[in-house]
Amino acid sequence: MTFNLIEFSIFLIILFLFLIRFSFFQNKISKEVTNYLSNEINSEISLGEVSLNGFTNLQLNQIFIPDLNGDTVLFVPKVVVDIKDINWLDRKFIIDQVVFKDAEIVLRKNHGKKKYEIEFLLNSFKKNQRESKDYQLLINEFKIENSQFCHLSKNSIKEIKSVDIQNFKLNNLNLLLNNISLDNNLFFSKISDLKFQDEKGFNISSLNADLYLDSTKLNLVNLKLKTPNSRLSSDII
Repeated sequence: MTFNLIEFSIFLIILFLFLIRFSFFQNKISKEVTNYLSNEINSEISLGEVSLNGFTNLQLNQIFIPDLNGDTVLFVPKVVVDIKDINWLDRKFIIDQVVFKDAEIVLRKNHGKKKYEIEFLLNSFKKNQRESKDYQLLINEFKIENSQFCHLSKNSIKEIKSVDIQNFKLNNLNLLLNNISLDNNLFFSKISDLKFQDEKGFNISSLNADLYLDSTKLNLVNLKLKTPNSRLSSDII
């Protein structure tokens, strides 16, 4: 009995789904993903276990991205990705959902520096994108759940007791973005919900807006913001 092409393809898929259950193959995927991301942004990224459920559900554990000094830019214990469609020929990637759980995000500016430490990552990524072909990335839903965001500037001289826009920490950060479109250097998304608690008492109960971002500007359109004691709306910022 001979196999035709369809039968052989089905056999390979079944074999792959069987083998992916073993830690050896999961570690191999983890290593390949880590190497790819490290090369894209020129950073020593570390990644724990990778779990693949079929071809559409991917879970990444213990993602750590440092800056050039080894300080944390991003740490996420668990990332869940649901893939909808990938077209390698047209370089079009559609993701149904991405979820960051219990993440730690740090935006840091060291003493005497005018730029953030994260900018070297972004510049490396932009350089790689300019050297590659055009692409389109669409994400239907991106969520950050129960996370923390820190903004640190060592150029700040005095400690401010009220809200300090140079040094602050946001706890219980929850963010929901819908209809994300990244088309080369143009980024668009709908901020369906954003809420957090500042460590010094300033809280955002809800923020909604349309976000437009490119290499020269950032705009928030149809902004609606709520705090426990106030409301703010604006057509564009």
